[in-house]
Amino acid sequence: MRRFTLLFSLCILSGISIHSYELDREVQIDLDGDGKPESILVKGSEGGAVITINKKKFPIDQEIASFEIVDIQVSDKQKEISLSGSLDYDPVYFLTWKKNQIVLVGKAYSPEIQGNGILYSNSWQGFWSKKDKFTLAEKTHQLKQSEQDFYYVGQVGKVEKSFPIYSNETMSEKLAYLKKGSEIMILISKVHPKDSSKNKYLVKSESNLLGWISEKEIQKFLSGINWAG
Repeated sequence: MRRFTLLFSLCILSGISIHSYELDREVQIDLDGDGKPESILVKGSEGGAVITINKKKFPIDQEIASFEIVDIQVSDKQKEISLSGSLDYDPVYFLTWKKNQIVLVGKAYSPEIQGNGILYSNSWQGFWSKKDKFTLAEKTHQLKQSEQDFYYVGQVGKVEKSFPIYSNETMSEKLAYLKKGSEIMILISKVHPKDSSKNKYLVKSESNLLGWISEKEIQKFLSGINWAG
């Protein structure tokens, strides 16, 4: 019994799923902590879904495979609906019921819910995962992203053909040429806001020089990088 109690406490404190439910079946869950359960129905359709809470509807332009009740901030009374797509790279949507309205809390990729109002999103960038931090705003109950200038990558590649690295992210001045057969560490990325293929990367050479390269050069000149998606 003690082990079960401990595991249950860890589940709540980590903010992971409280319960998962089937689509197209109405469930009764108290989302806003007023002691009165909300009527929730998630109805899937090709190319989208409609979420109904207390007869109010909220459409989502994405196929939904499953939904769960989660608790992003265990210290408040609010609970959230987590709606997951059928594909790994689909965003997960979060909704709640507040002041008799459906509120879009936010969306994230492969979310990690901490249970203290913090959520981490992990979006795939072709060969690495970009990690963003979101914090749940108390008044609006919406997720606010913490801005980052750079993102950690931490991948190693082997140079198949010598090519230059640049002294700055604008790639206007060559710093050195990487030696064929050497290994480089891809440290961080300057992410393009709209097109991940235009991301820039800071790398460390075997001689401990730091320089910038483009994603095109990673695809063309490096081996040992596992591309997917």
